[in-house]
Amino acid sequence: MQKRITMKDIAEKAGVHPSSVSMALKNHPRIGKDTRQRIQKLAKEMGYVPDPALSALSAYRSAQKPTHSMGELAILSHYKELKPSTNDTQGLIKKGLLERAAQTGHSLCNFNVNDKNFTARRVNQIIRSRNIQGIILLRLDAFPMRFLQEIKWDSLAAVRISRRPAWPPITHIEHNQYASMQVCIQKLIRRGYQKIGLIQQWRNLKAIGFFPEAAYLQTLQRSKHAQPAPIFYTDRPDYPQIADWISAHNIDAVISNRPPSELIPHAQTCAQTFKNIGFVSTNLIQPTGELAGIDQNLSALGERAIDVVVANIHRGVKGFPKVTSQIMIQGTWCDGRSIRRQRPPQQ
Repeated sequence: MQKRITMKDIAEKAGVHPSSVSMALKNHPRIGKDTRQRIQKLAKEMGYVPDPALSALSAYRSAQKPTHSMGELAILSHYKELKPSTNDTQGLIKKGLLERAAQTGHSLCNFNVNDKNFTARRVNQIIRSRNIQGIILLRLDAFPMRFLQEIKWDSLAAVRISRRPAWPPITHIEHNQYASMQVCIQKLIRRGYQKIGLIQQWRNLKAIGFFPEAAYLQTLQRSKHAQPAPIFYTDRPDYPQIADWISAHNIDAVISNRPPSELIPHAQTCAQTFKNIGFVSTNLIQPTGELAGIDQNLSALGERAIDVVVANIHRGVKGFPKVTSQIMIQGTWCDGRSIRRQRPPQQ
């Protein structure tokens, strides 16, 4: 197993103190420009990658945090702990929550709804005893409505990340799936692809309001340069193999929310299936340049949730609003080697 490069390793190589490395990597003005650039170049050459868990923990102890505590915010989730990560969707959201909470001077109290000790009554007691004024709901699937209905919402500024649960009627934040699908299609058409297919789970589409499917069909049906194909739902047992579907519909590019290796786990079969077609991911967890697609900026969902709750606490806005609102976080297009053609469509 390859050893993780640390700031101490870089400091020894550069002949400086580890604190100088830390400041240089943050572009701190106390470190001279030439020294900053030298350390940053050395860190890149040595393969230094920040530890996301340590970064989140450091945010609590660093100068980003105000000198006085602003209190606690509650998180309602399915997780035992709010462990940040850069390797999965929820880990990135939790990373954004932790970092923004630290920046605003708040700590986070996680209520794991799978823990039988956390009844709604117990949650209300903790919120009251700790004077918690804000709460954020992460995605909760198949969750008992009675639990949520017993929470004392009138005393809380609240927001939820994701469409689930659909209740309570509070502001919710999500990635703009419709716009991201449109961007993916436009990029493929500009590269000359004409028969574009979509692979996705039906239940995943249902959870996000069928926005990707709607954008896929509407955009391609109105296009002069490309056509839609029948959607391949990976959770429909009556569907053929992906390779057969590609061949039957002459597909030259695929869009999916999952990478090829998850769609076809067998490496050789996967490589052969997608060898001569373009591939675009609508959810690039770690953009590396290999796959083209959308970085959903998932950390920003957590950051915005903290911002909304903190702003409402300051304004004294508690309970359910008369009119609920939705906040859409835009994704970022990342080019990649999985789309190769540069031929523009015929005018």
